[in-house]
Amino acid sequence: MRKGVRVTLDRDLLIKFLGMLGSEHDGEVLAAARKATAALKAANLTWADVILQERPAAGSPQKPSAAADHATGDYYYDMARAAERVRRGWVARDEMMRREVERQQREAQARYNRQQYGGIDALLQEYFARKDADEKARKARK
Repeated sequence: MRKGVRVTLDRDLLIKFLGMLGSEHDGEVLAAARKATAALKAANLTWADVILQERPAAGSPQKPSAAADHATGDYYYDMARAAERVRRGWVARDEMMRREVERQQREAQARYNRQQYGGIDALLQEYFARKDADEKARKARK
């Protein structure tokens, strides 16, 4: 946490928001991420402050939280890992979408080129065929 600043953060609410990051509904994931970030800003904290927060010394009293029931005993670490997995999924999805857009752009450009230059090829063939026919007709008259 930042030195000299006393803040209060509702960790149970933050845990709820982080848990919603695994939702199948993209809108719910985005809303949860925004609410979690807003809660941190309201408490004047960053994600680094929360994730890297010092643990209380062994034997010191701790406030019971929703994380107390978690099997690994390191709920915040597990939630940070889950958030990172979600982030990686979004990055992979973005990369896949970028590649698909590029592929479709290449295909559209190829279709356009075929239409544009395919039409010119037909016109050139027609022009040279007429030119050849005119030359043959001129030779036949001589």
